[in-house]
Amino acid sequence: MNTVTGAPPAIGAFLDFIGRGVRFVSRINRIRHGRAQLYGMPDFMLKDIGISRCEIHSVTRFRRTDPIGSQRS
Repeated sequence: MNTVTGAPPAIGAFLDFIGRGVRFVSRINRIRHGRAQLYGMPDFMLKDIGISRCEIHSVTRFRRTDPIGSQRS
């Protein structure tokens, strides 16, 4: 029994699996939404944020970590 939820271990593992699936689908939807917003911007706005239209897909692709926002020291 899980001391937090009171559920058997198999149920806890299943719920964890479902939670990871929901987070994965949610992340994909956020990426697709952000990509659509960038494609909808005029070229001068994209230039202001430092990307060109041909870079949108590579900047918004699905990655495990965010190389732009995370800097290792």
